[in-house]
Amino acid sequence: MNILIINHKDFFIEIDLLNPGGVDDFENTFKTSKKRHAPEHFETAYLFTGPLRKFEIWQPASGEVEGADIYAVKHPVFFENIGYSVSIDFQPEVVSASIYSRVRNVRNMFKVKTTKGDTQFASGELKFDNEPGEFDLIIDYQLKTVSLSVLFQFTVFSSKLDTQKDHLAMVKQIEKIYPRLAVDYLRKTYHYFEVQGSGESDILWWTIFGNIFRRILWHLKVIVKDPHKALSRGKGFVRADKIKKAKGRLADKLERFEGRPDKYFEVDMILLVEDNYENQYVKYIIADILDQYKRIYKLVQKDSSNTRMDKAYRMQLEFAEEAMSHLLVHPFFKGVGKLKDRKRFSPVLAKRVGYAGLIKDWETLKMGFELQEGLYEIELKNIAYLYQLWCFFAMTEMIEKITGVKPDVKKMPTIKSNTFRLSPDKDMHSKLVFECADGINIELYQELRYTNNFDADDAGTFDGSKCPDIILRIGRRDQPRNLYLTYLFDAKYRLIESTRYSEIEKMDEPLPEDLRQMRDYKESIYRKEEDGADNEHSKEVMGGYVLFPGICNAELHGRYYREIIFKSHIGGFPFLPGDEAGSALLGKHLRYIITEDTARQLDKMQPQKGKAYKVSDAFVFVDFVPAMDAALYNDLVEGEAVIYAGRKFDSAVITGRVRYFAPYIERRGITCFYEIEYSDMMPRRKAHSPGHPLFLDEGRKCMVLKLKRKEMLDDYVRIKGMASNRRYTQIKHLYNPKDGFISTVPEKDVRRPGRDKEQSGS
Repeated sequence: MNILIINHKDFFIEIDLLNPGGVDDFENTFKTSKKRHAPEHFETAYLFTGPLRKFEIWQPASGEVEGADIYAVKHPVFFENIGYSVSIDFQPEVVSASIYSRVRNVRNMFKVKTTKGDTQFASGELKFDNEPGEFDLIIDYQLKTVSLSVLFQFTVFSSKLDTQKDHLAMVKQIEKIYPRLAVDYLRKTYHYFEVQGSGESDILWWTIFGNIFRRILWHLKVIVKDPHKALSRGKGFVRADKIKKAKGRLADKLERFEGRPDKYFEVDMILLVEDNYENQYVKYIIADILDQYKRIYKLVQKDSSNTRMDKAYRMQLEFAEEAMSHLLVHPFFKGVGKLKDRKRFSPVLAKRVGYAGLIKDWETLKMGFELQEGLYEIELKNIAYLYQLWCFFAMTEMIEKITGVKPDVKKMPTIKSNTFRLSPDKDMHSKLVFECADGINIELYQELRYTNNFDADDAGTFDGSKCPDIILRIGRRDQPRNLYLTYLFDAKYRLIESTRYSEIEKMDEPLPEDLRQMRDYKESIYRKEEDGADNEHSKEVMGGYVLFPGICNAELHGRYYREIIFKSHIGGFPFLPGDEAGSALLGKHLRYIITEDTARQLDKMQPQKGKAYKVSDAFVFVDFVPAMDAALYNDLVEGEAVIYAGRKFDSAVITGRVRYFAPYIERRGITCFYEIEYSDMMPRRKAHSPGHPLFLDEGRKCMVLKLKRKEMLDDYVRIKGMASNRRYTQIKHLYNPKDGFISTVPEKDVRRPGRDKEQSGS
């Protein structure tokens, strides 16, 4: 199917759908893209620089290709998810035809051959693959002996979001947190931008240089051809008969050579010199640009994007360097000295042709950017990658609003600063922590990788590596300290339109394969249980959700949330910048999983395959510490103890039914507790090494607890009737005292056979 036809006097361009049977896909894409763009954003312009005989384009009203005025057409026909075939048939007088692009793989998409009729014919395929933006089709050829170049420029639209509004908003938010991370080099499409602020970025300097290096060379050519000359005192030679007044040694010389009017004498005079402040400044600028060019070009050559650079474009850049290098050894600049002061004002640098333009371009190289209608062109990273980054930052802001707590940044991706393009280290991930006043601890991860090494906070998988885009872990004080409710999110830049609730009014949904992946995550990621820890609590995955760039229909997606997401905890949320309904729906769910009581959530959750969720009631062994025993108090409360030597044997502790230990300080109560790593019976002298404050050289056997992970309570809690004896309680009681006192558990309930399995967290 034809999409667009251009009839030029020297060639004929025909652009068709790459898939001949993809007419329905194309028309649906047009309608979908139109629905996702604001009316003023779903307009475009086509630029063609050659003499045009006829222009034909697909019309949405008729579904056919019709003749039109190229400057009057406003509707787009190029989309990021549609493939196109391009054919260019040249007139017999045309030779040496080629397609030019800075990007090698764009140029390689086209093949030029000579037909049986001895004419040139070019053909190629265009696939934009999640790269909306501007695209230049540049046709170079010779007409007899004249070299010509024609540009056909058009805009590639997104079919999933508003390219001007949503794409711009995502880049702005990413730019706030990771300046220049969104910028890329040598992509198929580009975007217009205007310089502003300060850049201080290699890739941005190089991008701007690629936009203006021809202009810089023109300014320098103007300066060398007509340099500024300044009046200055200096030495010159003058014939004797031209000297009117002479003093001192000059007068003596004139007297000695009296009668020889043709002899020249050195005198002080006013000269027009090229070695002045303005030309020194120009020389300084050339050296600075060359230093930056050479340093950054080395980084470009090491960067993977370098393989995308076309040879002809590389030669243009290298020519610019050679031209500026030759200027520094030009006779004009050889006589210009070194700049000593850069702070002087000069009307010449501010206004004179060549000088003023060079100063402006040099300052432009150091500036930042803002995406808008501007003079410069910039490439951005794949929009699917930008969407994933934006989802993480947007969720961070959403959680901050829900909790009222700013995140503590524990880890952020290391941005490789010694490379040309900024990119996070592939082996690093983000970790933000929200410490909430109501006892909720929230951890937000980006790209936490789960492996069979179980090194992702003791969680992992036995069936290959899993790396969800965003991981939300919620810890609560009404649960054992090691139990976190884990929720997984994947940001997918793709969607389908579903007739789930209405044949007429379609709703956006994630792809079925993306939902299957979330189910796979949920069933395969779990916490590794320690040896001998039957009561250890798994960090279960409670839900898996897909974030996708859909438009939220409050009524239909509200129903989808109640019937699908809330019941199965697998589903998708439409999420885009500025979509208030979509943000409200995701915010509602985040608020629920953050603030809802854990017990009610666990009761509502469907279990993982082969597991069952139960509210955890982990047991705590409470032992008495006399107030007079300062060494024991300092070790357990003030310090971080690793060993506790109990006075009596306790079978519940030894058998692993009790997994926590809390020291009870006489007349004060409990202010901290420890996790018991393991327990053993051994002689007292082996519990602590000689020299330790608690070392006792005794042979009697005692119960020794190996401790880890101390946790402090907000205040002391007490047990009624606690004397020099031992008691048992549970984690939930430690965090829920009444009037400063906590509940205890009868010893028979702790020791009851099978109780350990009943209290298991999974």
